[in-house]
Amino acid sequence: MGRKKNRYEKILAGKKYAKGHFKSFAISEEMNVDRIAVFGNIKKKRHEVLAGGVVKTAVELLADIFSGIKDRKLMQSTIPEHLTILRSFQFVYEYKEDVIGALNNQKVTS
Repeated sequence: MGRKKNRYEKILAGKKYAKGHFKSFAISEEMNVDRIAVFGNIKKKRHEVLAGGVVKTAVELLADIFSGIKDRKLMQSTIPEHLTILRSFQFVYEYKEDVIGALNNQKVTS
């Protein structure tokens, strides 16, 4: 029960403090912001919801991110620099063949 309580408390704390961390975004009180509990150390979920937050594996979250940026080409629709992680993912997607080659210790094509 201790681990479950700890996860629940983390999600509630995230809900309490999230708006303070995202002041630069226009988040109104009426806006429904999805809460996601991401677990990087699991491949299969036992629960779909935890403390009101959707449970996702790291792979599922990455799939969601790449699905959202796949049509944003670097030269036409670059993600702004202040969104550092998303912009990094955009570069990874744009050069995915080279990234896969580098991960497999193969020669990079570009």
